[in-house]
Amino acid sequence: MGISSSMRFVAPFAVAAALMAWMARVPDVGPWTLGGLVPRLGPPTLTALTGAAIGAALTVRAGRLRGAILGGLLGALWSLALFQLLDLDVPRRRGVLMAVGSSAIVSALAAWLNRAGGVARAAAVTGLGLAALAGMGAADRGPVRTELPPLEASFPPLSSDAPDIVLLTLDTTRFDAVGFHQPAGSYDPARSTTPHLDELSSFGVRFTAATAPAPHTHPSVASMLSGLDPAVHGSVSGAPMLAQGVVTLAEHLRAQGYATAGFLDNPWLGETFGLARGYEHLEMNARPERVIRWLNEPRDQPIFLHVHFFQPHGPYERRDVEALGGPRATAETRARIGDRFDANRIRDGEVPGSHGLTPEELDWLRELYHSEVRAMDADIGVVLEQLTKRRRSLMLAVAADHGEEFDERGSLHHSHTVHQELLHVPLMIYGPGGRAHGPAEVHDPVGLVDLAPTILDLAALAPLPNVGTGVSLAPLMGADRDATAGPPAPRLIVSQRERHAGGRRLLAARLGSWKLHVRTPPAEAGAALAPDEELDLMLYRLDLDPSESSDVATDHPDKVRELLGALRRWDTRTREQAGRLGGSSPDEPIPAAVDANLKALGYGGGR
Repeated sequence: MGISSSMRFVAPFAVAAALMAWMARVPDVGPWTLGGLVPRLGPPTLTALTGAAIGAALTVRAGRLRGAILGGLLGALWSLALFQLLDLDVPRRRGVLMAVGSSAIVSALAAWLNRAGGVARAAAVTGLGLAALAGMGAADRGPVRTELPPLEASFPPLSSDAPDIVLLTLDTTRFDAVGFHQPAGSYDPARSTTPHLDELSSFGVRFTAATAPAPHTHPSVASMLSGLDPAVHGSVSGAPMLAQGVVTLAEHLRAQGYATAGFLDNPWLGETFGLARGYEHLEMNARPERVIRWLNEPRDQPIFLHVHFFQPHGPYERRDVEALGGPRATAETRARIGDRFDANRIRDGEVPGSHGLTPEELDWLRELYHSEVRAMDADIGVVLEQLTKRRRSLMLAVAADHGEEFDERGSLHHSHTVHQELLHVPLMIYGPGGRAHGPAEVHDPVGLVDLAPTILDLAALAPLPNVGTGVSLAPLMGADRDATAGPPAPRLIVSQRERHAGGRRLLAARLGSWKLHVRTPPAEAGAALAPDEELDLMLYRLDLDPSESSDVATDHPDKVRELLGALRRWDTRTREQAGRLGGSSPDEPIPAAVDANLKALGYGGGR
């Protein structure tokens, strides 16, 4: 086959590939475009089918070994390219391997049968192979579970006006990445990364000084769902299993008669680590089509829906950077970084050939990240639109689990420190029945550990049985707050990063505008804080220094002693509470499949 005839042979497939790629980016073209097929089949299955079909067609038409090699190669390459188009959010490496391998295997089988038994037999067996691949889609699109054993009634029946409760958690979303927290003079709705959340904020209460209990996902979300500090609930680095004695918000609401569902697009939130307890319907995926399918199921109960959106987490993918008004990267920057920044490179805090980034490269990384935030907000908008169609009263909370570093302290990613770029997070609550009037802002420091108690209080439901740090924020919100009573007394809000750098603890204790950083020497899990002289201490005043650039510990020794004393009392109390719950199992191994998925996201070592 000459070059010209080869080009004529390949050209139709190239045109088809370009058309399908365009259709994959435009999901509303029609019900049977790729945009509609993806949620039906799942990206690995769809790409395997497409690549296998292209490879088999080329193989059967060529009828030679050269045609088989060409068909298998093009099918594999096409399935890899299509998978990257369809599944930008999480690098599911097993899915890529399945798609590429399936394409190559079907092409090779078609070539062998074509030579041994003719085109008809090859086509028939290839058809069976494609049908088998299609059947594999059931595992990809199916939920982890759709029901749990019934519970014996232990609470009085729910009232008819019990609200639907929706919790939207945002992975890796910095406080300054959302539009509704931008200063009024600098906010541009046309270039906001979160237009749908901004619109929601005009009805809710925004907390401008919310603090995450940890700089990474599983301990932070566990605190949101339990009202407990990580030191108590046990889901910490190196031992991410939630203690058995902890009752989660989903378990508690299910016991009161709620239908519960979790769409949790992060492996740290799955069954392996205990954070998925209580969800009758569980999917490790947050695609809006799946959420809406569950919402539309007929039921008489109020619902508790938890959706965890993953997009802003690494790897960063270029979405619509220019629409945000961001800079167009220079040719040099694009050559070094490109339109996709891999999660493992983010974790290492470096790009090839350099351990640092130029200001221009950091700007481009931020724009890639912000485009991911905007993509997440688009998915949130689809879910919010569906929620407005429901006829029940609605209680809705939006919170990020932690922030992200962009070289503030010489590193990227997260979990390295307990500084504000990782702990200062967006938090917004829309209460049912007018109990929390918006728009309103609360400037008092609060913690994500307060979220579950607040949800239950606003919904007029029984509190969690967990005894911990979290308190209801309802008294601070809207019309319920007594303006004549003055500001409440400052609360100690503690954040922690356990088992860091060889077994050290990183602790941050905030009291009002003061924040004390404590770095301990290596110690056994659950040990008391070391003596003062063995601790590394830093003090910041956040009202004057929100970026924590100037340590003032030597200027304010009395404030250091005050905060350290409060932290020691907190440490004693939390260790006692953790002892009553039994703790987690630090030596329990993570299943190999889950561990591989976590490593694909850039997690390794001590996590």
